[in-house]
Amino acid sequence: MEGTYTVTATDGINTATTTFTDPLGITVSYNATTYTITVEINDMDKGKNYYLKYYSPLGLRATHGPFYMSGTGKWDTTDTLILEPTDRGGKDAWKVELYEETTLKKTVDKIDVLETVWTTDTTYGVAKTSFTQGETVYVKGIGYDPEHGTGVEEGYWYMKFFYGATLMHTSPWIKATSTWDITYSYTLPSDAPTGTWTIKVYCAEHNALHGSTTFTVTTLPTVSITITSNPTGTNFVKVDDATITTPTTFNWVVNSTHTLEALSPVEGATGTQYVWVNWSDGGDQTHIYTVPTSSETVTANYKTQYKVSFNQDGSPLPPAITYSIDGGTSTTSTVPFDIWVDASSSVSYDYESLIYNGTGTRYVLPEVTPTSPQIATSSLTITGTYKTQHYLTVSFPYGTISGEGWYDEGTSTYASLDTGEVVVGGTRYVFVGWSGDATGTNYAQSNPVIMDGPKYVTAIWQVKPPVGLGISGGLANFSLSVEKTGDGSGTITSNDGRINCGLDCSESYRAGTVVVLTATPGAFSEFVGWVVLVVEINQPVVCQCMDQR
Repeated sequence: MEGTYTVTATDGINTATTTFTDPLGITVSYNATTYTITVEINDMDKGKNYYLKYYSPLGLRATHGPFYMSGTGKWDTTDTLILEPTDRGGKDAWKVELYEETTLKKTVDKIDVLETVWTTDTTYGVAKTSFTQGETVYVKGIGYDPEHGTGVEEGYWYMKFFYGATLMHTSPWIKATSTWDITYSYTLPSDAPTGTWTIKVYCAEHNALHGSTTFTVTTLPTVSITITSNPTGTNFVKVDDATITTPTTFNWVVNSTHTLEALSPVEGATGTQYVWVNWSDGGDQTHIYTVPTSSETVTANYKTQYKVSFNQDGSPLPPAITYSIDGGTSTTSTVPFDIWVDASSSVSYDYESLIYNGTGTRYVLPEVTPTSPQIATSSLTITGTYKTQHYLTVSFPYGTISGEGWYDEGTSTYASLDTGEVVVGGTRYVFVGWSGDATGTNYAQSNPVIMDGPKYVTAIWQVKPPVGLGISGGLANFSLSVEKTGDGSGTITSNDGRINCGLDCSESYRAGTVVVLTATPGAFSEFVGWVVLVVEINQPVVCQCMDQR
């Protein structure tokens, strides 16, 4: 300490007094508002180097100097150390040492660094005094006593945020740490008033003010962002869940976030659609977009697709179609159906050529328009045209027939035999006529058969009997008998009503007579089939047997 000192010594008899002056002086003060420790040094000797060492609770914080002035005599100076949010405060927490060259000359300890507040960045370690609307303000205080107060309020503090005289926000109670620190964060409203704000710190015990600081709020910086699509139009893009017409330009706050959604597929002209491919910023189909610091255009890119419709005409049974795109994997589907293909794709397809209904009718594919393959340059309708054909069945015991086969619906045809008389095993048979769906007695050609459905024709033959064998009018009479077998029930009737078995099971007919027999099963019975027996070789039976289900 500087000043004049008097030292007196005595042995009880003699007294000696000496007066001397130590001119070197040092004064230390701390200002919580400016965050500075200020040191005033007086009466330093010119021509010598002086140094200051600052000590925090963590140890040596900084060394300043040398302080030097040439010449002779004395001189004074002032030095400051600016504290930062990473420093530690407290009662009697700091110390300052003054060195002359390498010799410690003065020490000032037990320096209080109390109730100091900063606004900082997110680390609570770097001072920051300007914030934009919507930004988070981080607050760091040092030198706040963790034992201040008593009871439940001990060591608790809280903060109030003011814009001018208007209270904008009050924090909850904040417990000081054992190192005398407090921290807090507050997110400003997006419409926070701009200008100077003040943070005041209060103790929970008495609600007394214990430090303050200020910061400024500025408007949010904005940039122009254009959202568009390729192609452009309506219903391509949603921005923040609202459909826009592309392109649309927005004036957005830097670092704000927005949801971009590419709608897909998007309907175009008839038979045309657009499918999303990518965003120019690399985002997913729906993604969060963070606004950059400079203007840009963000584009949703689409590819064009055309509808290919597969249809058919003429078949009541849907045909199968096998198709492939650009030579890829083949797929089989049943018409009618639609597919979407990329523009300029090659579509190959193959229609089922024959479709059978299982009852003597089929559907034949004579043409497909347009022919395969096709390049998709617009919507495309492909049609397979079918025609109906019916089968003519000709039944015959003798001779060689012609005319059996498939015929286009509505055409006229006929059945024919190559001969009208044959000898088989010594017995002579003669053709007597056509039955079923054909008429006539000419073996070479029946009367016309109109193919409006499946047709069934039977060639009727009879035995040409030897002379004198029971002939009546040139033809013999023969007995037709029917019999029911099995454990079921039912009736057998003839088309002329003469046979009704159960009651009448046998009648006599002239040779060549066509008799249609019908079997009708009774309740809980089922017709199984016919067994035809010719008892004598010279007694042929000519009949058509049917079942009534």
